[in-house]
Amino acid sequence: EDGNTIKTDEGYEIKIDEIYQPGGGTSNPGSGASDEELAALQQRVEELEQTVEDLNNTKTELEGTIEDLNGQLEQEQGNNAALQEQIDNLTGQVENITSAKEQLEQTINNLNTQIAELQKKQATGTAVAADVLSGKTFSNSSGVNITGSMPNLTSNSKITHASNNGTKVILGDAAFATKNSDGVNRFEIRYNGQNGYITSNTLFALDYSKLASAIGLTGNKIVLGNTILGVAGTDKGYNAGVTAADNRANPNSTNYKTGYNAGVAAGKANVVYAGAKEISESNHTKGAAIQTPSYTIPSTGKYIFVLAGRITFSGSSKQGVPRIILNGSDVSYVSRDGWTVSSSGGGCHAFSNIINCTAGQQVYGTLQSNVGSKYQYLILGIYKIG
Repeated sequence: EDGNTIKTDEGYEIKIDEIYQPGGGTSNPGSGASDEELAALQQRVEELEQTVEDLNNTKTELEGTIEDLNGQLEQEQGNNAALQEQIDNLTGQVENITSAKEQLEQTINNLNTQIAELQKKQATGTAVAADVLSGKTFSNSSGVNITGSMPNLTSNSKITHASNNGTKVILGDAAFATKNSDGVNRFEIRYNGQNGYITSNTLFALDYSKLASAIGLTGNKIVLGNTILGVAGTDKGYNAGVTAADNRANPNSTNYKTGYNAGVAAGKANVVYAGAKEISESNHTKGAAIQTPSYTIPSTGKYIFVLAGRITFSGSSKQGVPRIILNGSDVSYVSRDGWTVSSSGGGCHAFSNIINCTAGQQVYGTLQSNVGSKYQYLILGIYKIG
Protein backbone atom coordinates (compact mmCIF):
# COMPACT_ATOMS: atom_id res chain seq x y z
CA GLU A 1 0.00 0.00 0.00
CA ASP A 2 2.84 2.32 0.71
CA GLY A 3 4.83 1.13 -2.32
CA ASN A 4 7.09 -1.02 -0.19
CA THR A 5 4.45 -3.38 1.29
CA ILE A 6 1.99 -5.75 -0.42
CA LYS A 7 -1.07 -6.94 1.56
CA THR A 8 -2.87 -10.08 0.35
CA ASP A 9 -6.60 -10.73 0.59
CA GLU A 10 -5.93 -13.14 3.42
CA GLY A 11 -4.28 -10.30 5.42
CA TYR A 12 -0.63 -11.22 4.87
CA GLU A 13 1.87 -8.35 4.49
CA ILE A 14 4.97 -8.76 2.36
CA LYS A 15 7.81 -6.20 2.56
CA ILE A 16 9.10 -5.71 -0.95
CA ASP A 17 12.53 -4.56 0.13
CA GLU A 18 12.79 -7.77 2.19
CA ILE A 19 12.17 -10.14 -0.75
CA TYR A 20 13.92 -8.15 -3.44
CA GLN A 21 16.98 -5.90 -3.42
CA PRO A 22 17.55 -4.03 -6.65
CA GLY A 23 21.04 -4.33 -8.04
CA GLY A 24 21.81 -7.30 -5.86
CA GLY A 25 23.31 -5.20 -3.05
CA THR A 26 22.55 -4.80 0.57
CA SER A 27 18.93 -3.90 1.40
CA ASN A 28 18.39 -0.24 1.20
CA PRO A 29 14.82 0.95 1.57
CA GLY A 30 15.74 4.41 0.71
CA SER A 31 17.07 3.53 -2.72
CA GLY A 32 13.67 2.02 -4.02
CA ALA A 33 12.99 -0.29 -7.02
CA SER A 34 12.17 0.26 -10.66
CA ASP A 35 8.63 0.20 -11.95
CA GLU A 36 9.34 -2.91 -14.06
CA GLU A 37 10.61 -4.81 -11.06
CA LEU A 38 7.58 -3.81 -9.01
CA ALA A 39 5.26 -4.81 -11.81
CA ALA A 40 6.90 -8.22 -12.06
CA LEU A 41 6.59 -8.73 -8.36
CA GLN A 42 2.99 -7.64 -8.44
CA GLN A 43 2.33 -10.10 -11.26
CA ARG A 44 3.93 -12.86 -9.23
CA VAL A 45 1.83 -12.03 -6.21
CA GLU A 46 -1.34 -12.11 -8.29
CA GLU A 47 -0.43 -15.54 -9.61
CA LEU A 48 0.17 -16.82 -6.09
CA GLU A 49 -3.10 -15.31 -4.91
CA GLN A 50 -4.92 -17.08 -7.79
CA THR A 51 -3.30 -20.38 -6.79
CA VAL A 52 -4.42 -19.85 -3.20
CA GLU A 53 -7.92 -19.09 -4.39
CA ASP A 54 -7.99 -22.26 -6.49
CA LEU A 55 -6.83 -24.29 -3.51
CA ASN A 56 -9.55 -22.78 -1.38
CA ASN A 57 -12.16 -23.72 -3.97
CA THR A 58 -10.85 -27.27 -4.14
CA LYS A 59 -10.88 -27.45 -0.36
CA THR A 60 -14.46 -26.28 -0.29
CA GLU A 61 -15.51 -28.90 -2.85
CA LEU A 62 -13.76 -31.66 -0.94
CA GLU A 63 -15.33 -30.62 2.31
CA GLY A 64 -18.75 -30.78 0.60
CA THR A 65 -18.02 -34.25 -0.73
CA ILE A 66 -16.92 -35.38 2.74
CA GLU A 67 -20.13 -34.05 4.20
CA ASP A 68 -22.20 -35.94 1.58
CA LEU A 69 -20.31 -39.16 2.21
CA ASN A 70 -20.77 -38.82 5.95
CA GLY A 71 -24.50 -38.46 5.33
CA GLN A 72 -24.58 -41.57 3.14
CA LEU A 73 -22.55 -43.48 5.72
CA GLU A 74 -25.02 -42.61 8.44
CA GLN A 75 -27.88 -43.76 6.18
CA GLU A 76 -26.12 -47.05 5.29
CA GLN A 77 -25.40 -47.70 8.93
CA GLY A 78 -29.09 -47.33 9.61
CA ASN A 79 -29.94 -49.70 6.75
CA ASN A 80 -27.35 -52.22 7.96
CA ALA A 81 -28.88 -52.20 11.39
CA ALA A 82 -32.31 -52.95 9.89
CA LEU A 83 -30.89 -55.74 7.75
CA GLN A 84 -29.08 -57.27 10.69
CA GLU A 85 -32.33 -57.28 12.63
CA GLN A 86 -34.04 -59.13 9.75
CA ILE A 87 -31.18 -61.64 9.59
CA ASP A 88 -31.42 -62.27 13.31
CA ASN A 89 -35.16 -62.87 12.98
CA LEU A 90 -34.72 -65.30 10.05
CA THR A 91 -31.94 -67.13 11.88
CA GLY A 92 -34.28 -67.67 14.76
CA GLN A 93 -36.96 -69.03 12.42
CA VAL A 94 -34.43 -71.46 10.82
CA GLU A 95 -33.44 -72.72 14.24
CA ASN A 96 -37.10 -73.29 15.08
CA ILE A 97 -37.71 -75.12 11.77
CA THR A 98 -34.60 -77.29 12.28
CA SER A 99 -35.80 -78.28 15.71
CA ALA A 100 -39.27 -79.09 14.38
CA LYS A 101 -37.73 -81.12 11.50
CA GLU A 102 -35.66 -83.19 13.91
CA GLN A 103 -38.73 -83.92 15.99
CA LEU A 104 -40.69 -84.97 12.87
CA GLU A 105 -37.86 -87.23 11.66
CA GLN A 106 -37.75 -88.92 15.03
CA THR A 107 -41.50 -89.41 14.85
CA ILE A 108 -41.18 -90.90 11.33
CA ASN A 109 -38.47 -93.29 12.51
CA ASN A 110 -40.65 -94.40 15.38
CA LEU A 111 -43.59 -94.98 13.01
CA ASN A 112 -41.42 -96.93 10.52
CA THR A 113 -40.21 -99.13 13.35
CA GLN A 114 -43.80 -99.81 14.34
CA ILE A 115 -44.71 -100.54 10.66
CA ALA A 116 -41.77 -102.95 10.27
CA GLU A 117 -42.80 -104.80 13.40
CA LEU A 118 -46.36 -105.06 12.13
CA GLN A 119 -45.18 -106.24 8.67
CA LYS A 120 -42.92 -108.82 10.25
CA LYS A 121 -45.88 -110.22 12.13
CA GLN A 122 -47.94 -110.31 8.90
CA ALA A 123 -45.19 -111.61 6.49
CA THR A 124 -45.05 -115.33 5.74
CA GLY A 125 -42.91 -117.56 3.55
CA THR A 126 -39.97 -119.95 3.71
CA ALA A 127 -37.64 -118.40 1.10
CA VAL A 128 -34.17 -117.42 2.27
CA ALA A 129 -31.57 -115.15 0.66
CA ALA A 130 -30.03 -118.00 -1.35
CA ASP A 131 -33.42 -118.66 -2.98
CA VAL A 132 -33.80 -115.11 -4.36
CA LEU A 133 -31.80 -113.53 -7.20
CA SER A 134 -29.00 -111.26 -6.07
CA GLY A 135 -30.09 -107.63 -5.90
CA LYS A 136 -33.79 -108.47 -5.43
CA THR A 137 -35.62 -108.09 -2.10
CA PHE A 138 -38.22 -110.27 -0.43
CA SER A 139 -39.96 -110.88 2.91
CA ASN A 140 -40.49 -113.98 4.97
CA SER A 141 -41.61 -114.87 8.44
CA SER A 142 -38.35 -113.63 9.93
CA GLY A 143 -38.15 -110.23 8.27
CA VAL A 144 -39.00 -107.86 5.44
CA ASN A 145 -36.98 -106.29 2.60
CA ILE A 146 -34.34 -109.03 2.77
CA THR A 147 -31.83 -108.93 -0.13
CA GLY A 148 -31.37 -112.10 -2.19
CA SER A 149 -27.97 -113.68 -2.78
CA MET A 150 -28.61 -116.20 -5.61
CA PRO A 151 -25.99 -115.62 -8.40
CA ASN A 152 -27.04 -115.02 -12.00
CA LEU A 153 -25.06 -117.80 -13.67
CA THR A 154 -25.83 -116.59 -17.19
CA SER A 155 -24.66 -113.03 -16.58
CA ASN A 156 -21.64 -114.13 -14.56
CA SER A 157 -20.32 -116.50 -17.26
CA LYS A 158 -17.20 -115.22 -19.03
CA ILE A 159 -17.59 -117.61 -22.01
CA THR A 160 -19.60 -116.78 -25.14
CA HIS A 161 -20.63 -118.90 -28.13
CA ALA A 162 -18.07 -117.26 -30.44
CA SER A 163 -15.98 -114.13 -30.76
CA ASN A 164 -18.75 -112.55 -32.83
CA ASN A 165 -21.69 -114.06 -30.90
CA GLY A 166 -22.34 -112.99 -27.32
CA THR A 167 -24.68 -115.83 -26.34
CA LYS A 168 -23.49 -116.98 -22.91
CA VAL A 169 -22.12 -120.50 -22.38
CA ILE A 170 -22.19 -122.44 -19.10
CA LEU A 171 -19.85 -125.42 -18.76
CA GLY A 172 -21.16 -128.87 -17.90
CA ASP A 173 -19.16 -131.66 -16.29
CA ALA A 174 -20.50 -134.87 -17.83
CA ALA A 175 -22.47 -136.21 -20.80
CA PHE A 176 -24.88 -139.13 -21.20
CA ALA A 177 -26.52 -140.79 -24.19
CA THR A 178 -29.60 -142.62 -22.99
CA LYS A 179 -33.29 -143.27 -23.46
CA ASN A 180 -35.32 -141.05 -21.15
CA SER A 181 -38.38 -142.08 -19.19
CA ASP A 182 -40.65 -140.90 -22.03
CA GLY A 183 -39.02 -143.42 -24.39
CA VAL A 184 -37.02 -140.85 -26.40
CA ASN A 185 -33.28 -141.29 -26.94
CA ARG A 186 -31.45 -138.12 -26.01
CA PHE A 187 -27.98 -136.74 -25.50
CA GLU A 188 -27.67 -135.09 -22.09
CA ILE A 189 -25.17 -132.59 -20.61
CA ARG A 190 -25.05 -132.35 -16.83
CA TYR A 191 -24.40 -129.13 -14.94
CA ASN A 192 -23.08 -129.86 -11.46
CA GLY A 193 -21.79 -126.44 -10.40
CA GLN A 194 -23.01 -123.66 -8.13
CA ASN A 195 -26.74 -123.18 -7.68
CA GLY A 196 -27.99 -120.10 -9.45
CA TYR A 197 -30.25 -118.40 -11.93
CA ILE A 198 -30.06 -119.25 -15.65
CA THR A 199 -31.88 -117.23 -18.32
CA SER A 200 -33.29 -118.48 -21.61
CA ASN A 201 -30.99 -118.74 -24.66
CA THR A 202 -28.11 -119.96 -22.50
CA LEU A 203 -25.88 -122.69 -23.93
CA PHE A 204 -24.41 -125.66 -22.04
CA ALA A 205 -21.05 -126.93 -23.29
CA LEU A 206 -18.74 -129.88 -22.70
CA ASP A 207 -15.25 -130.80 -23.90
CA TYR A 208 -15.10 -132.97 -27.04
CA SER A 209 -13.32 -135.73 -25.14
CA LYS A 210 -16.23 -136.13 -22.72
CA LEU A 211 -18.75 -136.18 -25.55
CA ALA A 212 -16.77 -138.84 -27.40
CA SER A 213 -16.55 -140.94 -24.25
CA ALA A 214 -20.28 -140.63 -23.62
CA ILE A 215 -21.17 -142.05 -27.04
CA GLY A 216 -18.39 -144.66 -27.04
CA LEU A 217 -16.52 -143.08 -29.95
CA THR A 218 -13.05 -144.58 -30.45
CA GLY A 219 -10.47 -144.45 -33.24
CA ASN A 220 -11.24 -147.92 -34.58
CA LYS A 221 -14.79 -146.78 -35.35
CA ILE A 222 -13.58 -143.95 -37.59
CA VAL A 223 -12.04 -144.40 -41.04
CA LEU A 224 -8.34 -143.56 -41.15
CA GLY A 225 -7.73 -139.95 -42.17
CA ASN A 226 -10.84 -138.60 -40.45
CA THR A 227 -11.25 -137.02 -37.02
CA ILE A 228 -14.51 -136.76 -35.09
CA LEU A 229 -14.82 -134.91 -31.76
CA GLY A 230 -11.06 -134.87 -31.49
CA VAL A 231 -10.73 -138.63 -32.00
CA ALA A 232 -8.49 -139.60 -34.95
CA GLY A 233 -9.67 -142.52 -37.07
CA THR A 234 -7.56 -145.70 -37.21
CA ASP A 235 -9.83 -148.07 -39.16
CA LYS A 236 -8.29 -149.12 -42.50
CA GLY A 237 -11.57 -150.30 -43.98
CA TYR A 238 -10.77 -153.96 -44.69
CA ASN A 239 -11.16 -157.34 -43.03
CA ALA A 240 -7.68 -158.72 -42.31
CA GLY A 241 -9.11 -162.21 -41.83
CA VAL A 242 -10.47 -162.59 -45.36
CA THR A 243 -8.67 -165.26 -47.41
CA ALA A 244 -7.87 -165.12 -51.08
CA ALA A 245 -10.49 -167.78 -51.76
CA ASP A 246 -13.27 -165.59 -50.36
CA ASN A 247 -12.74 -162.75 -52.81
CA ARG A 248 -14.75 -160.24 -54.70
CA ALA A 249 -14.98 -162.60 -57.66
CA ASN A 250 -17.33 -164.75 -55.61
CA PRO A 251 -20.63 -162.85 -55.43
CA ASN A 252 -21.99 -165.45 -53.02
CA SER A 253 -19.32 -164.83 -50.34
CA THR A 254 -20.41 -163.28 -47.07
CA ASN A 255 -17.72 -160.60 -47.18
CA TYR A 256 -18.62 -159.70 -50.76
CA LYS A 257 -22.24 -159.17 -49.80
CA THR A 258 -21.38 -157.16 -46.69
CA GLY A 259 -19.04 -154.83 -48.58
CA TYR A 260 -15.57 -156.05 -47.56
CA ASN A 261 -12.85 -155.82 -50.15
CA ALA A 262 -11.42 -159.37 -50.35
CA GLY A 263 -9.93 -158.97 -53.84
CA VAL A 264 -6.33 -158.39 -52.70
CA ALA A 265 -5.58 -160.94 -50.03
CA ALA A 266 -1.88 -160.18 -49.76
CA GLY A 267 -2.05 -156.38 -50.04
CA LYS A 268 -5.34 -156.04 -48.21
CA ALA A 269 -6.32 -152.89 -50.14
CA ASN A 270 -7.90 -150.20 -47.97
CA VAL A 271 -10.78 -148.23 -49.49
CA VAL A 272 -10.14 -144.77 -48.05
CA TYR A 273 -12.43 -142.71 -50.25
CA ALA A 274 -15.12 -142.86 -52.91
CA GLY A 275 -16.26 -139.60 -54.46
CA ALA A 276 -19.07 -139.44 -57.03
CA LYS A 277 -20.55 -136.86 -59.36
CA GLU A 278 -24.03 -137.47 -60.72
CA ILE A 279 -25.87 -135.47 -63.38
CA SER A 280 -29.45 -136.17 -64.28
CA GLU A 281 -30.74 -136.20 -67.86
CA SER A 282 -32.63 -132.97 -67.23
CA ASN A 283 -29.88 -130.73 -65.84
CA HIS A 284 -26.65 -131.70 -67.61
CA THR A 285 -24.91 -129.58 -70.25
CA LYS A 286 -24.38 -131.48 -73.46
CA GLY A 287 -20.70 -131.73 -74.39
CA ALA A 288 -19.37 -130.32 -71.06
CA ALA A 289 -16.89 -132.12 -68.78
CA ILE A 290 -17.75 -133.29 -65.27
CA GLN A 291 -15.38 -133.75 -62.31
CA THR A 292 -15.55 -135.67 -59.05
CA PRO A 293 -14.97 -133.85 -55.75
CA SER A 294 -11.27 -133.34 -55.00
CA TYR A 295 -9.80 -135.56 -52.28
CA THR A 296 -6.77 -134.79 -50.07
CA ILE A 297 -4.37 -137.72 -49.56
CA PRO A 298 -4.46 -138.21 -45.75
CA SER A 299 -1.08 -139.94 -45.26
CA THR A 300 2.04 -140.82 -47.23
CA GLY A 301 1.94 -144.30 -48.80
CA LYS A 302 1.12 -146.43 -51.85
CA TYR A 303 -2.24 -145.83 -53.56
CA ILE A 304 -4.27 -147.08 -56.50
CA PHE A 305 -7.01 -144.93 -58.11
CA VAL A 306 -9.99 -146.29 -60.05
CA LEU A 307 -12.39 -144.08 -62.07
CA ALA A 308 -15.64 -145.25 -63.65
CA GLY A 309 -18.49 -143.48 -65.39
CA ARG A 310 -21.55 -143.89 -67.55
CA ILE A 311 -22.43 -141.79 -70.59
CA THR A 312 -25.23 -141.72 -73.18
CA PHE A 313 -24.61 -141.20 -76.88
CA SER A 314 -26.03 -139.79 -80.04
CA GLY A 315 -25.07 -142.86 -82.02
CA SER A 316 -21.27 -142.81 -82.27
CA SER A 317 -18.71 -144.53 -80.01
CA LYS A 318 -15.77 -143.34 -77.93
CA GLN A 319 -17.35 -140.08 -76.96
CA GLY A 320 -16.19 -140.00 -73.29
CA VAL A 321 -12.55 -139.61 -72.15
CA PRO A 322 -11.95 -140.50 -68.43
CA ARG A 323 -8.83 -139.22 -66.68
CA ILE A 324 -7.35 -139.41 -63.15
CA ILE A 325 -5.60 -136.18 -62.09
CA LEU A 326 -3.09 -136.21 -59.19
CA ASN A 327 -1.65 -132.83 -58.22
CA GLY A 328 -2.45 -131.48 -61.69
CA SER A 329 -0.95 -134.44 -63.64
CA ASP A 330 -2.74 -137.22 -65.52
CA VAL A 331 -1.83 -140.52 -63.77
CA SER A 332 -4.20 -142.78 -65.74
CA TYR A 333 -2.31 -146.04 -66.39
CA VAL A 334 -5.13 -147.60 -68.38
CA SER A 335 -7.94 -145.53 -69.86
CA ARG A 336 -10.90 -146.93 -71.74
CA ASP A 337 -12.81 -144.26 -73.59
CA GLY A 338 -16.59 -144.44 -73.74
CA TRP A 339 -17.97 -147.11 -75.99
CA THR A 340 -21.42 -148.12 -77.10
CA VAL A 341 -22.96 -151.07 -75.37
CA SER A 342 -26.51 -150.27 -76.41
CA SER A 343 -28.34 -147.85 -78.59
CA SER A 344 -28.57 -145.30 -75.80
CA GLY A 345 -25.42 -145.47 -73.70
CA GLY A 346 -22.25 -147.07 -72.47
CA GLY A 347 -19.51 -146.94 -69.89
CA CYS A 348 -15.93 -145.81 -69.52
CA HIS A 349 -13.22 -146.30 -66.95
CA ALA A 350 -9.61 -145.55 -66.02
CA PHE A 351 -7.27 -146.74 -63.30
CA SER A 352 -3.78 -145.89 -62.18
CA ASN A 353 -0.69 -147.92 -61.50
CA ILE A 354 0.56 -148.19 -57.91
CA ILE A 355 1.66 -144.65 -56.99
CA ASN A 356 3.71 -143.43 -54.04
CA CYS A 357 1.70 -140.48 -52.78
CA THR A 358 2.51 -137.80 -50.21
CA ALA A 359 0.08 -136.55 -47.58
CA GLY A 360 -1.67 -133.39 -48.73
CA GLN A 361 -1.71 -134.15 -52.46
CA GLN A 362 -5.02 -133.59 -54.30
CA VAL A 363 -6.64 -136.16 -56.60
CA TYR A 364 -9.86 -136.11 -58.63
CA GLY A 365 -11.40 -137.71 -61.73
CA THR A 366 -12.76 -136.08 -64.89
CA LEU A 367 -14.85 -137.22 -67.84
CA GLN A 368 -14.53 -135.13 -71.01
CA SER A 369 -16.83 -135.59 -74.02
CA ASN A 370 -15.62 -135.69 -77.59
CA VAL A 371 -18.76 -134.78 -79.45
CA GLY A 372 -22.19 -134.68 -77.92
CA SER A 373 -22.09 -136.98 -74.92
CA LYS A 374 -24.50 -136.78 -72.04
CA TYR A 375 -23.12 -137.81 -68.63
CA GLN A 376 -25.08 -139.57 -65.97
CA TYR A 377 -22.47 -140.24 -63.29
CA LEU A 378 -18.76 -140.46 -62.50
CA ILE A 379 -17.18 -142.11 -59.45
CA LEU A 380 -13.58 -142.19 -58.15
CA GLY A 381 -12.32 -144.88 -55.78
CA ILE A 382 -9.07 -144.49 -53.81
CA TYR A 383 -7.28 -147.52 -52.31
CA LYS A 384 -4.34 -147.42 -49.95
CA ILE A 385 -2.26 -150.59 -50.16
CA GLY A 386 0.83 -149.69 -48.18
